[in-house]
Amino acid sequence: MLCVAPQIKLRIKSRIAIRNYSNGIFILALCLVINDIVEAQEANYIQSALQIQTVKMDLDFGGSLRETRFNSIDISLREQLSQNVDGAFLFGYLDLIQKTNPITAGQNTSGEYIGIDLQWHILNYQRFKMLTSVNYHYAVSEAEIDAQKVEWQWHQVGLDLHSQTYLSKSLSFSLGVSATSINGVEKAIGTLDQGLDFKAKDSLTGHIALQLTTGRAGQIGIELKTGSLQGGRIIFQRSF
Repeated sequence: MLCVAPQIKLRIKSRIAIRNYSNGIFILALCLVINDIVEAQEANYIQSALQIQTVKMDLDFGGSLRETRFNSIDISLREQLSQNVDGAFLFGYLDLIQKTNPITAGQNTSGEYIGIDLQWHILNYQRFKMLTSVNYHYAVSEAEIDAQKVEWQWHQVGLDLHSQTYLSKSLSFSLGVSATSINGVEKAIGTLDQGLDFKAKDSLTGHIALQLTTGRAGQIGIELKTGSLQGGRIIFQRSF
C-alpha cells in the first residue's frame, strides 16, 4: 500500500499537467484566432468614389466599324471582403456618340449602367502593390429622333492587371494593362425596324495614372488610356 499511493499521486499529477498543457495550447490558439479577427476588423475599410470618364473605341457591327465615344460619370462603393480582396458596386450615367450611325445621324444617345468589380492584391508592400481585378457592366442607352427610336443594350467584361508605386507618402504612380470584351445589340424601332449585333473590335488597353492623397483619407487620380480604349478619366475617392 505504501508503494501504490505515490504511483497514484504521480499519475494524477501527470494527467493534470497534460490537461493544463492542452488547455494552454487551446487558449493560445484561441488568442491567435481572436487577434487575427481583430486585425482584420481594424483593416476593414469602405471607399466611395466619383469617376468622370471620356473614351472612344471601335465597335464592329457585322464587319462595319463605327468609332464610338463614351462619356460617363459614376459613383462606386468599395469594401474590403478579406485581407487581400475587395469588391465594389457602381452605377452611372453615360452619353454615347457615333458620327457614322445612319439611324442617329451623329446625335447622342443617353442611358445608365450598373456594374461590379472584384480586386485582388497580389503583392501588398508599403511602397509597391500589384493588383488584378475582374469587372462586369450592364448598360442601356437610347435616343428618339422624330418617329425613329434606337435602343442599345450591351454587356462589358474586363480583366485588369496593374502596379502601383508610391513615390512619396502622398503621390503614387500606376502602370497597367486591361482586356475588355463588349457584346451588345442595337435595336431600331419606328420607320426602320431591325436588330444589329455589335462587339468590340479590339480588347487590349494600356493605361498610366497618377494619384495624389489629400488630407488623411482623400485621393484624386488621373488616368490616361491607349489601345482599344483611348481617352482618360478623373477619380475622386475617399476612404472611411
